[in-house]
Amino acid sequence: MRKPINGVINILLVEDNPPDAYMAREALAQNGTISFAITHVERLAEALALLELEKKRFAAVLLDLTLPDERGINSLLRISAAAPDMPVIILSGLDDEEIALKAVHLGAQDYLIKGGNSMAILPHAIRYAIERQQVESELRAARRHAENATRLKDKFLSVVAHDLQAPLTSVITEIKIATMDTDEPLSHRHARTLKHVLETVEEMSSMLEELISISRIQTGSITTQPRFFDAAFAVMSVKDRLTHAAAIKKVVIANNIPPHMRLYADLNLFSEALFNVVSNAIKFSNPGGTVYISAPRDVPGALAVRDEGIGMNAEALTKIFRHEEKFTTTGTAGEKGTGLGMPLAQDIMQAHHGTIRAESTPGAGSVFYLFLPEVRPEILIVDDDNLTRIMLKDLLEGLDARILEAEDGKKALALLEENTPHLMIIDAMMPVMDGFELLERLRKNPKTQLIPTILITANSNINAREKAFNLGADDFITKPIMIEELLPRVRRFLI
Repeated sequence: MRKPINGVINILLVEDNPPDAYMAREALAQNGTISFAITHVERLAEALALLELEKKRFAAVLLDLTLPDERGINSLLRISAAAPDMPVIILSGLDDEEIALKAVHLGAQDYLIKGGNSMAILPHAIRYAIERQQVESELRAARRHAENATRLKDKFLSVVAHDLQAPLTSVITEIKIATMDTDEPLSHRHARTLKHVLETVEEMSSMLEELISISRIQTGSITTQPRFFDAAFAVMSVKDRLTHAAAIKKVVIANNIPPHMRLYADLNLFSEALFNVVSNAIKFSNPGGTVYISAPRDVPGALAVRDEGIGMNAEALTKIFRHEEKFTTTGTAGEKGTGLGMPLAQDIMQAHHGTIRAESTPGAGSVFYLFLPEVRPEILIVDDDNLTRIMLKDLLEGLDARILEAEDGKKALALLEENTPHLMIIDAMMPVMDGFELLERLRKNPKTQLIPTILITANSNINAREKAFNLGADDFITKPIMIEELLPRVRRFLI
């Protein structure tokens, strides 16, 4: 159980502009419920040195992004690397939504504009950031626990895989030793034979790994856990994994995905499908070619991977995704394959109720399309005050989300029998069933326990926040609601 925030909160303020530092001090000094002790430094190097020596001393970091020795988001990355579990709040003179979103995606708990209302809410922002960081730490611990449970369930599969892989690995090792023996070298004929045997056994080993993955998806031991994510970041991650393979053939991977393109899928599984498709494109590209990853126009939820390689004929296109008919060809640089990468990608897309298809012309390259269902975010607002619901709908208008409404917790539960929103914004104080009881019921129901929730209350008392987080709220906002407070929190869940 988390400890409530009380006593003196030690803050590390990293700000080189004296007037801005003074403003931050004044904002915290005027807070009447909790005392803040501020350690002020003007350079990032000083902050990193303090964190290295006295990391446990500070509860949060207030960070300016324009420092004498570092500028921009890199300051955040370096602070986060030095103290990964410490909440960081950006204080910026630049009202740039793109930078703010990037900062939040990279781990900042908040992004406040210097001066005006932002300074007035600074004490609350710090306290909420600390609470959120504690919640996220607990969620990471819970995730590790769940992953351990999953590993136990998969133990039998792992044992079988090991029992099959171990003799194959031994065979591979022994063959390599035999071919490298200079004291008693093999004849040319025997060396050639062992080379073919080695290639076959290595192919069997790779095939076993992919068969296990396919088996786990088809038997349901792997289930999708979809969420919204930025397509450009997913492509960037796959591109990084294939940098070496592309460099060997001097193939360029072009990430042409537009920024802020929203996809809804299990990020790990979808990335594996995309990895197999891009890897296949590299395999059949000619040296010096380019693999293009783009988003087809007017087709939401789709990615296209196009190469300029050797292409495929019509017969190959009918076989490439089939499990029952192993189909593989050698790459342009002699690369071997298992023939299971594309069937695995198809299984992953089907697990998302999506599809994958290919078009190709011999000698002119291929295009693979990955289609995910288009999912529009749904937000359920639960508040007994009609004016508050209208105001929230106005504030959320630019998110391209479907807004659902309920006047109390009981009506919200009835609505949830037919709908599963991607986010719930819940008022704490309501008739019939208040927000706290609703939270408790949500977390006890397997169907709703993973729905992100933001609790709204007019009570800024620390006990109210503690109760909300203990009941499973993902975030907490006090009234009056400010757009600069609400939207960054909502975008954490909906991109």
